[in-house]
Amino acid sequence: MLAPTILVVAITLNTNSISKKAQFERIFLKLTLSISCVVDKDNSLSGFCGMDKAHFYFRTNEVNKLVITDQNLKNKRTLLIDVPLNEIINSHFDIEIDSPFVIVKAGNVPGIYLANIHSGKTTYYKTTTRLFTRAVKVSSSTYVFRGFDASVKSIDQILIKVRLDGEVLNRQQSLFELINDAGISTDGMLYYDTSSNVLVYDMFYRNQFFVLDTNLSLISKIQTIENIEDQGISTTSVKQANTSTYSNSSPKMKVHLPSSVNNGKVYCYSKIMANNEKGKEFENNSVIDFYELPKGRYSGSIYLPNYKGQKMQSFGVIDDSIIAVYKSYIVKYAMKMITNN
Repeated sequence: MLAPTILVVAITLNTNSISKKAQFERIFLKLTLSISCVVDKDNSLSGFCGMDKAHFYFRTNEVNKLVITDQNLKNKRTLLIDVPLNEIINSHFDIEIDSPFVIVKAGNVPGIYLANIHSGKTTYYKTTTRLFTRAVKVSSSTYVFRGFDASVKSIDQILIKVRLDGEVLNRQQSLFELINDAGISTDGMLYYDTSSNVLVYDMFYRNQFFVLDTNLSLISKIQTIENIEDQGISTTSVKQANTSTYSNSSPKMKVHLPSSVNNGKVYCYSKIMANNEKGKEFENNSVIDFYELPKGRYSGSIYLPNYKGQKMQSFGVIDDSIIAVYKSYIVKYAMKMITNN
């Protein structure tokens, strides 16, 4: 019997800013941004992954270990969950919080682990037969994946709605160009907004995001404000024994970094400087562009400042708060709109 081919997608990302000004302008919102609290961060902590009524949760570099704080970033402690710590799972995973569950989305297994924080019990669901790179929960029993599927003859990724028992409910095959590059050129982040009940797929390498309903029907295709040409991307594949590795051979600048979706808004972390911004000002801040769902209307932008000389790495928006993760710190900001009396 022939050994199955193992597919590996290795994406080299250039997260530097594009300092050349693009021909568009930002509208900066009138609001106050104040620091509510700060906590030191060690190198093992890699990002904010959610909250419950009393806590914030942060993922680490190990799939079975999270860091928990209260909502003032105090009383920090480690949470260990019953998920196997091995090279396959740890090579590509994401975490979502849906109290009392920690949802581990293990793209290279592939499958979903539901770890109950209260009981300590973990259940594994083999939801797909092919690898996936993105996943979001849309109901207690259904998820949407961006991944590989037997219905696609080329080596590309599509969106698939799947039940936890593995039943495929829907496929969206027309959203991305199928160009046999393992989905590298159309890479991005997949989000689900509970308040507007829509999915958002935000592109890394283009000034674009898609809004879809939970049956994967396209609602709107949004051109974001960055006026920048498609930079093009080249991919290469290397096959060794039964493993094929795909990577981008000409890494290009990102237009968007991983962003946030909350309460009917998309908060895009943009790496493109506008015509009305100054270079030093742009480098000393991270710019977040606001878009209204579901039509994607641009409503303005804000700056999140560097903290102690460090650029923000990632963030999450919760109502009027922003949880910003820096290299050595986690900062909670409070946003308050300034209204004209």
